[in-house]
Amino acid sequence: MTPEEQLRRNPAAYFASRGYVVVLQDCRGRYNSEGTFYLDINEGQDGYDTVEWAARQQWSNGKVGTYGDSYLECDYEAIEASFRASGKTGLMTVLRNDDRWDRSNVELDRGRIVRYDKRSGETGMHHIDYGLGILTPAAFEPWQDDEQPFDLAVVYQRLIMNRELAGFEVKERFYEIGSLEGLEETRALLAARSGERHEDGG
Repeated sequence: MTPEEQLRRNPAAYFASRGYVVVLQDCRGRYNSEGTFYLDINEGQDGYDTVEWAARQQWSNGKVGTYGDSYLECDYEAIEASFRASGKTGLMTVLRNDDRWDRSNVELDRGRIVRYDKRSGETGMHHIDYGLGILTPAAFEPWQDDEQPFDLAVVYQRLIMNRELAGFEVKERFYEIGSLEGLEETRALLAARSGERHEDGG
């Protein structure tokens, strides 16, 4: 199995084992997709087309969630257990970032997200949104009759206002795979891990 296949398999297997249908999409011109790859040109439209296609399939109930862009090295079962124990409507995973890889945008206080702002550049925030969250159907009730797209940040803000967004601090950094530099970092990480396994006789 290649590093890219291993990278994609773990989250997919996790969700599939819990009853979700998982569709994996490669960017146009990358890996198993045909065409020519141009960074940040076709991803939006191709992603939209994939979601629309998935929603029309016989096995779909028309509700499609998306994830991706970052390689997340975290304990999914621990995150799920923390969410269940919190009793909250939603959970956001965060990493203590201190503006190291990107601008910090989350304030975490004793297991609860109290501030989340990706735009204003406010100070005093030390964590960054890790890119993985858990939300119950109740989190989307205000938008259930809205046919227009909406930003997940709006959902998070409402949960914060109602003190209903739990936080889980992840210790391992994320690896962006939406940029060439980030993809190379991820490949180097996975190659190093593969070499370690071979040295150990795995």
